[in-house]
Amino acid sequence: MTRIGGIGRQRAHQGYSSEPDSHAAGRFVASSDGAASRPGIVQSDSESETSLVPSQRPAPPEIEIEIEIEEAAEALRAGTARLVDVRDEWEFRRRRVSGALLVPLGQLPQRAAGLPRDKRLLVICEHGERSLVAAEYLRRVGFDGAASIRGGTSAWARGNRPMEQG
Repeated sequence: MTRIGGIGRQRAHQGYSSEPDSHAAGRFVASSDGAASRPGIVQSDSESETSLVPSQRPAPPEIEIEIEIEEAAEALRAGTARLVDVRDEWEFRRRRVSGALLVPLGQLPQRAAGLPRDKRLLVICEHGERSLVAAEYLRRVGFDGAASIRGGTSAWARGNRPMEQG
């Protein structure tokens, strides 16, 4: 069983839905310190159960876990990175960065093994919170250069970067 921590009610003012079905399980999952500020991914005591809560493992100092949209755009343009969008399908259909691979955050534990390893993975969501959780998880499972794009698709669009719709 996979449990996913949503940020629905907490972030409704930023475009997140407060409906339980719209973001994974629509629940808050507290971190080890009791905070429910953002979801992450950790293995529970039961090997068959995974939960999204913040990681306690720090990112390697030489590779930042968050990058700016300018750096991400350059890496994508140069072909040195692949883009993974961890938003829900309805968000992805509304607007997305060209070439992004959709892997909703709730499916990441099951689909991570199938992600490409030939290039650095850059992760994006709407505002940068879910993508940070995803980048932390990807680093823990062997994608050492994984990074979250700070500000997500909202920042990408504000920077007048091209996006696809539909």
